[in-house]
Amino acid sequence: MKKTANTDQLHALIVALIKALLSKWSPIIKLVVFPVPCTNKDHKGFTIQQKKLQHHLDTDCPFQPIDCQFKWA
Repeated sequence: MKKTANTDQLHALIVALIKALLSKWSPIIKLVVFPVPCTNKDHKGFTIQQKKLQHHLDTDCPFQPIDCQFKWA
């Protein structure tokens, strides 16, 4: 009987700990997966998860300015 009481207490402690961690980290998790608009003004209407925005700008965005040796022409 005592083992069950200890197990129940441990379970309640773990559940409380998980809830506390989730409530603390919830704003950060939402910020990372929250859709944001592309920062290039010409790419209107395009949204992407914030954690993927930098990759989008570095590799995928067709409106990202590039350094070109012929830009003077």
